[in-house]
Amino acid sequence: MIFEKIKEIIVETLNIDENTVLLDSEIKDLTVDSLEVYDILTSIEEEFDIAVPEDTVDEIKTVRDIVNYIEKCVDSEEEE
Repeated sequence: MIFEKIKEIIVETLNIDENTVLLDSEIKDLTVDSLEVYDILTSIEEEFDIAVPEDTVDEIKTVRDIVNYIEKCVDSEEEE
């Protein structure tokens, strides 16, 4: 479910074919510039009501990395 929402955000932001967005897709291969990466992350933050710290942004290389980060955030919020 998280993957599907992230995929939707990426497809809408980059205006690309949804079949090109896979869990193991590298973000750099999907995006044209850093502004688009920022737009994607901003949309994800708004959608999931989370904040992605700058150091975490540097660690995100694939769509799977985004999914894993969001799952961690959601899990930690549920524990509180």
